[in-house]
Amino acid sequence: MKIIIKRGIHGARHARGLGILIDVFRGSSTITSIFAKGAQYVVPVVSLNKARKLRKSNPDYLLVGEIRGRAPRDFDCGNSPFEISLLNLKGKNVIFRSSAASKGMLEASSRADISELLIGSFVNARSIASYVKEKPPKEVTLIALGTLGFGRWRKAIEDELCANYIKKFLGEREADFSKIKSKILKGEGAARLLKLGQVKDLEICLKLDLFDGIVPRMQKTETRIHT
Repeated sequence: MKIIIKRGIHGARHARGLGILIDVFRGSSTITSIFAKGAQYVVPVVSLNKARKLRKSNPDYLLVGEIRGRAPRDFDCGNSPFEISLLNLKGKNVIFRSSAASKGMLEASSRADISELLIGSFVNARSIASYVKEKPPKEVTLIALGTLGFGRWRKAIEDELCANYIKKFLGEREADFSKIKSKILKGEGAARLLKLGQVKDLEICLKLDLFDGIVPRMQKTETRIHT
């Protein structure tokens, strides 16, 4: 099994084989949380306008997401695993919009060279690795998505370290998560969440294998995520 790591939206556009999109703070963690609370499926969209139009035609769908790190006033919930943890989403369908993750998911899942796209983070790392090992595909692309700000994609240490952690796990090697967590807590992503007052999200996103057995995924050319 060939395992490669690609980065940012460029990496999403050039992923091959089975893709694993990683956005630790917070897209991947939030979506995994949504399914942990019983949702049926998630529809990622790039723009706020598209999210609102989709909600208008499907009034029973929930709107989840953010703009500049905070939930728009008319959304049901932010891009927040902590806020999701307070909800009962059994049987619900969710529209999801974020600054980076939703764009990365749609870009990657639309690629001709992608067979399937998984949504991974620390909260479901072992489950992701187990799912891949059961296949196993000839090629795996880990997409360390990073952040999007002012039209530019930047690396995020939490996504880089998570991609490497899953890669090691797929190779039957364990990494010291306590050291990984310590490095992440000193990074820009953690500082940004603390500045926004989102301490609970920070804590949840760094809970290793919190959601056992949950592997959100999109088949090639699909427009929604399921488990």
